[in-house]
Amino acid sequence: AHACLPSVYNSMEHPKQFPLVVVAAFACMFLMYGVMGGFGYLVFGNTVSPVITQDAADAAQLPWEQALVTTVLCLVSWATYSTTVPVVAVLTDFVSP
Repeated sequence: AHACLPSVYNSMEHPKQFPLVVVAAFACMFLMYGVMGGFGYLVFGNTVSPVITQDAADAAQLPWEQALVTTVLCLVSWATYSTTVPVVAVLTDFVSP
């Protein structure tokens, strides 16, 4: 996402508001990550590990829970891959003349 910031800045109608937008976006991300981390700690307690996906897979005991965890992990992997391609495209726009 950081690689997209110059492109966002260049496409803004009011570029002077860019610092405010960045601060607001990072504050929202901090809040969302904090809430998710808090819920993760409430669910897993002191047994939480750095690899949250492993904790989710270990907690899934019923077949439908295992299917849900597998589906979510596949969607996260797909979303990570699909967002990498546009970032590379933006970077090549800056590098190529």
